[in-house]
Amino acid sequence: MTSTQRKKKTTPRKPGAAKRRLSRQSTRSLSLRSHARGGPRRVRPLDIDVPADPDLLRVAGIIYAEAAPADNGGEDAEKTAMKVVVFNRVFYAATSRRNGGKCFNDDFGVASVLGVISSGAFLGYGKDRWNEVMENDVMRPLDVLQKLDPAKQQHLALCMQAAKQDLGAAPVAIDTLGGTPVAFNRAANQPPNKLRMAKLGKVSVHTFYGFIPGRECA
Repeated sequence: MTSTQRKKKTTPRKPGAAKRRLSRQSTRSLSLRSHARGGPRRVRPLDIDVPADPDLLRVAGIIYAEAAPADNGGEDAEKTAMKVVVFNRVFYAATSRRNGGKCFNDDFGVASVLGVISSGAFLGYGKDRWNEVMENDVMRPLDVLQKLDPAKQQHLALCMQAAKQDLGAAPVAIDTLGGTPVAFNRAANQPPNKLRMAKLGKVSVHTFYGFIPGRECA
């Protein structure tokens, strides 16, 4: 085989990360860039390594349940932002005041991936799309997932790819949103907590929200 016949192996570019300060917390920052010609990456159904970590599989499951599929306007950036929200909520669920006092983030759930996902903030949890790929809180076996129709397998493959990204330690900020997202919904601008959160921006069909500076704990 000549060199011109060999396929080039490409590695997706990781989003840049730079440390910054946000409301006295050390925050990782990343950019969500659109891929060439504005479309999501095309990957063959489930032609990626399935994460071994059960928590990453749960993250992939909730992204699958919440994010718009590629044929309905879904973007890689939306899936990445959803993973960021999950881990930022885990971080803030465990955060206490500098003096050891309690933060008012009980509605974020227990400070774990499953605790956050099942807290009620993620509307797709336990619903039809979640149940397509999850059995209770465990990802279904690969042979079952491969029976999904091709479009759903494609969507799941991209969700697993997003779940596997190494974004560094939470809290993580997203440059293109201008802040640290901790919630999202499909409304134009309806923060889950209007006293403590404000709109950051929109990715695909979802609007993302972050804490108003200084309101991370109260």
